Amino acid sequence: MDLLDVNHTEAFFIGDSDADILAGKQGNIYTVGVQWLKNYDTVYFTIEPNVLLKNVSDFITVLKVKNPEYDFLEWIEEGIAR
Repeated sequence: MDLLDVNHTEAFFIGDSDADILAGKQGNIYTVGVQWLKNYDTVYFTIEPNVLLKNVSDFITVLKVKNPEYDFLEWIEEGIAR
């Protein structure tokens, strides 16, 4: 994060396993547990993420709530178009 000049309040740690969530929590970063992957789906997290999401649409909503001035949907769509 130092390399990108962001602090822990400006970052998300997205993960689909306890190891991912633990890493985010150890870095004092907002954690997002995801269960939208087709081939791997954590049934439950033993380490509780800040938020648990079942689909990408909900993730985009969380991004907008945490950063209302930034249009993440536009950013994602631009990335897909490239």
